Amino acid sequence: HSFPTRRSSDLNHENDTVLWKEYFEKEILNDQDKYNDFVMVSLRTMDGINLRQLEELFGKEKLVNCLSEAKKHLENNLLALENDFLHLTTAGIMVSDSIIVDLMIV
Repeated sequence: HSFPTRRSSDLNHENDTVLWKEYFEKEILNDQDKYNDFVMVSLRTMDGINLRQLEELFGKEKLVNCLSEAKKHLENNLLALENDFLHLTTAGIMVSDSIIVDLMIV
């Protein structure tokens, strides 16, 4: 049994490149989107949000905002603060989406 093959001379590289460019889009994020992405992705890791890195990337105001929004979740033991990392507790994992939304800037 044989399979049809394509020789490199059969390929139209220019058209293939255009198709790939159309398939993959480039997303340009503004500062708010970058912050929200950082919060969402970080909280979904075991370590959680590296607060030093958050401040370095986004500034003191965003750090203060994050900690202010996190306060109620810290008090309800849904978040924990350890060694400059803000992370979900076991109970917080069950409601992580709502915590993440609270920490995002909309």
